[in-house]
Amino acid sequence: MQHMQPKVSVIVPVYNNQVYVVPCMRSLLAQTLENIEVIAINDGSTDDSSRILHRFADQDPRVVVVDKENGGYGVGINTGLDLARGEYVTILESDDFMDPDALETLTNYADAFSCEVVRANFNLYWASKIKNDHFLELFGPGECDRVIDPRNRADQHCFYVQPALWSAIYRRSFIQDNKLRLLETPGAAYQDTAFNFKIWACARRVMFVHRAFVHYRQDNEASSINNPGKVNNICLEYAEVRRWLREDRPDLRAELAPVGNKMMCDAYTWNTTRIAEEFRADFVRRFAAEFSEAEAAGEIDPELFAPGQLAMVKKVVTDPQGFIDFHTKGIDPDHGLALMGRKISTLAQVAQGQGLGAAKNLAKGKAAGAGAWVPTPVDCYDMEMASRAKPVYLTEAPDAPKISVVMPVYNCESVLADTLESVLAQTMESFELICVDDGSTDSSLELLNAYAERDARIKVYPREGAGAAAARNFGLTLVSAPYTLILDSDDIFMPTMFEDLLERAEKTQADLVVCNSCDFDGETYMSTPTPWVLKLNMLPQDAEVFSAEDAAGTLFEAIMGWPWDRLYRTSFLAECGLTFPEDYENSEDGVYVYGVLARAKRISVLPQVLIKHRSSRKDSISNSRERAPEDFYRAICAIKADLAAEPGRYERFAKSFLNWALDYAMWNIHTLTDERLKGALAKKLTSGGYPELEVTQHPWSYFNLYPNMRRRYLKMQLLGKRA
Repeated sequence: MQHMQPKVSVIVPVYNNQVYVVPCMRSLLAQTLENIEVIAINDGSTDDSSRILHRFADQDPRVVVVDKENGGYGVGINTGLDLARGEYVTILESDDFMDPDALETLTNYADAFSCEVVRANFNLYWASKIKNDHFLELFGPGECDRVIDPRNRADQHCFYVQPALWSAIYRRSFIQDNKLRLLETPGAAYQDTAFNFKIWACARRVMFVHRAFVHYRQDNEASSINNPGKVNNICLEYAEVRRWLREDRPDLRAELAPVGNKMMCDAYTWNTTRIAEEFRADFVRRFAAEFSEAEAAGEIDPELFAPGQLAMVKKVVTDPQGFIDFHTKGIDPDHGLALMGRKISTLAQVAQGQGLGAAKNLAKGKAAGAGAWVPTPVDCYDMEMASRAKPVYLTEAPDAPKISVVMPVYNCESVLADTLESVLAQTMESFELICVDDGSTDSSLELLNAYAERDARIKVYPREGAGAAAARNFGLTLVSAPYTLILDSDDIFMPTMFEDLLERAEKTQADLVVCNSCDFDGETYMSTPTPWVLKLNMLPQDAEVFSAEDAAGTLFEAIMGWPWDRLYRTSFLAECGLTFPEDYENSEDGVYVYGVLARAKRISVLPQVLIKHRSSRKDSISNSRERAPEDFYRAICAIKADLAAEPGRYERFAKSFLNWALDYAMWNIHTLTDERLKGALAKKLTSGGYPELEVTQHPWSYFNLYPNMRRRYLKMQLLGKRA
């Protein structure tokens, strides 16, 4: 029996975690700080967890096991806090583990600087990956190794990052003196939110450590990070924050209620994108009620919000569906005067908080300065993982697949597995996946073969490198299904994508169905809305299906010239008789796609985001413009010639085409990295070197389908003169 006070009490909440609790416990009992106690709270596990814990207790007297009926995460942690005897207390989730010197290092910091809380960064951990750990820097070097008081406005970053209670140690007397407890709601979702707020609200001596000690497991499917359910638990946490400030600590209310409400707005906005669609409207109504109450109480501080963020948050009250569409589909709810009014409101907010100079800079498109809110990497990762589904492997291919998926592959080993698994996780399972490896020199082909061995729907065709166009053309000769998708090998596809597109295509008998997409940064896991990729306001309104001719005046502006965000009727592609041109380094997509699009008699559009288009890969097949900088013009000429091949067709599409062509030309030139080449092409453009653009044949009022066309052209002239 232990009589000496432990230096640290470690609370380990356990529920049905027999697979991972062993490495968790071993990491604790291997700590270089030996004077610890481990309080394992078995919360009514129905698997072998209890027996495993008692086996550890039999072998090491520092382990205490508490078997109790299932009561949820909050009850378990509070039980551990009641039993803890250590000078410090911490938590370790039963599927995570920590480095051997974690407790010794953190207590050394706390002792040396008399800290109430010492918190570290941590690692995201995948057991199944070659590189298991991803260092998550929530606190940068500038915030670390110094004592802070979280009530100081400049040191309140800690309120807005993921709670992660298990990445810190707490002086137990601090917890007791402030009567800090977790909310005892069922389950294990969000229950650290209010407790985390109270920690920072009460602490006066806090230190952050840059190093990571805990390995936070990401591939436990039973973990609460992979459970987007319990929609309203987060609301209960913020209700507790308000109650605590109102009843227990009214001395802190005026100072910290605005901070709690900013946290609420961030969390509720994020949760809106994460929860199932059928719950969103009710959740946003609750968000609106709580925000309105806070605003009426004078507990919303505009200075805590990033420029534009507060104006969009207010949409939960004035336009709840617009708020939902903006955050889930990238559709801006404001247009015209309403959009201008929102921008003016944002500028006024910046002027009030940061001065007129900052507002002027923002109006000019410059950075608005410090304080801009950005979701943490954990927020982004958590939201990304919540949106994915588990792949399903079929040992028999469907006899008559409904969709043929053509996917060219080249040197994408680092992202290919994510892409393939998002295809194999589709709710509509009747498809074939035709993977054409274009001479990859990395392990992409080996990965394809490995997945093909597990799923009979995958067919792999290795070829010598001839380019993406040749790979797509070859794949298109192999399709057997009535509908075809042409996908990239580095994107992520939402689980219902195939089902949603097919349902719309069959319902409308469409030649093609276009869906929405967003940008996805695979390094930060951040998804960014891209409302410019599908401009619904430029397409026929209130029409479930329309023809290219119906949208001739804006077709090129409304729908992007890439192939991967649409489902094609296979027989329609055969009728078009087109192929991707194989002698281009870039821009060949547009030649094929706009040729097909202009011939479509029945087009349908789904506004929801079904694809996350990876934007951070430098070796993607879309990053080859430097090698052939004038291929954009070759493509423009080819599209124009194709339109003109049918009498009268070019005239019907001319304005839309020429607006797009000039915008595309200027974008291609402006985004070149070689300044000398950029200047030479700008000079060529503005001196009539690209006559098919017809710039001199029309007044500038003709080129009005994109903003600031004339101003951008004048900038091209200046760039050309300097060349």
